[in-house]
Amino acid sequence: NANYSSLAGVLFNKTKTSLIQYPIGNLAASYSSIPASVTSIGANAFMGATKLTSVTIPATVTSIGGFAFQSTPLLTSVIFSDTSSIETIGEYAFSISGFTSFTIPASVTTIGDGAFWRSAKSLYFLGNAPSTVHAAAFTGVGSDGKAYRKTGATGFGATGSMWNGPTHGLTVAVLDDGERACTTGTYTIIDFVVTQGLSCAGVAAIAEGVRAIGDSSHSPFSGADALTSITIPASVTSIGNSAFQQTSALTSFSVDPANANFSSEDGVLFNKTKSSLLLFPAARGNAAYVVPTSVVTIGAQAFEFDRSLTSITISENVESIGNFAFRDANKLTSVTFSGTSRLASFGRMSFKQTKLETIIIPASVTVIGDETFAFAPLRTITFDENSLLTTIGEYGFYEASALASITIPASVTDIEDGVFWGARALANVVFLGNAPSVGANAFFDVAAGARAIVSASATGFPAVGGTWNGLTVQSSSAPAETPPPPAATPPAATPPAATPPAATPPAVDSAAQAAAADLASRTVSARAKFASNSLANRVGVKMVSSKAKVTFTVASSSRKICVKSGTSLRTLKAGTCRVTFTVQEPKPKKSKALKPKRTTKILVVQ
Repeated sequence: NANYSSLAGVLFNKTKTSLIQYPIGNLAASYSSIPASVTSIGANAFMGATKLTSVTIPATVTSIGGFAFQSTPLLTSVIFSDTSSIETIGEYAFSISGFTSFTIPASVTTIGDGAFWRSAKSLYFLGNAPSTVHAAAFTGVGSDGKAYRKTGATGFGATGSMWNGPTHGLTVAVLDDGERACTTGTYTIIDFVVTQGLSCAGVAAIAEGVRAIGDSSHSPFSGADALTSITIPASVTSIGNSAFQQTSALTSFSVDPANANFSSEDGVLFNKTKSSLLLFPAARGNAAYVVPTSVVTIGAQAFEFDRSLTSITISENVESIGNFAFRDANKLTSVTFSGTSRLASFGRMSFKQTKLETIIIPASVTVIGDETFAFAPLRTITFDENSLLTTIGEYGFYEASALASITIPASVTDIEDGVFWGARALANVVFLGNAPSVGANAFFDVAAGARAIVSASATGFPAVGGTWNGLTVQSSSAPAETPPPPAATPPAATPPAATPPAATPPAVDSAAQAAAADLASRTVSARAKFASNSLANRVGVKMVSSKAKVTFTVASSSRKICVKSGTSLRTLKAGTCRVTFTVQEPKPKKSKALKPKRTTKILVVQ
């Protein structure tokens, strides 16, 4: 076609300089792949995209057409490049959207009629006032609408004045970049976002006018271990996922009741309607907590690194538990779900490194995410009757070393890599249905002679006595082994039974010993530094010559757990760290250089 082209289902002109139409039936929540060739987003391009929550606009885009994002009720985030060249925001471009605040790049010169009609209450200007702003650009924003600027920005008027007309104008407010005081220490604001606060101790009262606490590039209070409480003003519209990670002394959040996005109750942070529990202060001090019945979602990292909680009751209305939600809540021993639970999924690592010894998985759960219960000392895992579970993600029950048996529901179709790796007491795995798809090492390092117990009608298993993924297949219909009845008194003529031979000690399970030694060699301390050669030796990377050169890389998925620091590995916090070592042996005399050898090891950081 000489006029049009497409990319990932989105319609462009032939040269991809103009984005013409985004498919409004697309169910994706975010769109971040607009090509750098695009200079304009056409009229009506995203109009009616009701599932879209976030879009990223590249620096090359100079104009957004009329009605481009109208009627996108879930759209709360438009991310412009730091070097944005956007100049024009067309008429009704962001009207009737989900914004409560919007940031206007310094390059913008024109804002059209009704551009933010019934949309953002607060507009944040990174530069001077645009030279052309339609009188009705902010119709329907309301009398409490504000235009935030920095000191020195021109064209707005004085603080407290009305900008862009008395009828549909915005009240001017000023918030400058710089440091603000906590009880001790400071936090930093850049472009209306809190970007740093590690030195804060005691109370941090966030300044009115701040629109975000952290973002995808900043985790401002992460590791601020003397921070005790946070006060959040009405202006804050977003909080980064890791903004308060590892704040071990934090006891409470307090949110201004006028905030349209967040709320707090008993020191716990929620969204405005309390349908999502966002953050539970790590030092709140409660041994037990009951999730309010209004909550539908427990957010990512909500209870991560909690140091007080021993038990939690999760109401029937909770439908999802986010990634890392309870990770390393190291006193948590009890989780209770309602008998009519609607929970559909456990997020990745959501209960990793807790102290749970028993768990009852609600029937409604369909997915257990990767590493959900890794390193939890589980002894019993029970699935409610009529379970809908289909997938147990990678390393889901890794190192459940006290688990002796488990019954897998008939609905399960996928057991992914390493699910029961290191469950060294696991001797019986009962399958209520057909054989699921099984990933590599799913049953590695379980009990010697562990059995897959299956029904006679089950398909996908080998014959009884055969081996399936390292388990010996046994029929569930086989008669149970019971002790023989006591022998009758023998007649006098019967000779006494021979003395039984002395019992021999059980054979040493060398494979189990080797696996245990391997795990020990790969287990390292958090917040430590390891030289490349000594670490390679420790984890069993083969080197022939003492002069071999060792380098390594860290998988991108592990960089929150460990990072490369010069020629050393630095561990940050508990988790698994995937490291690939490259060994270059020295060149032999009168011979070609040897090819480098690569070995990947998964380190367990504790």
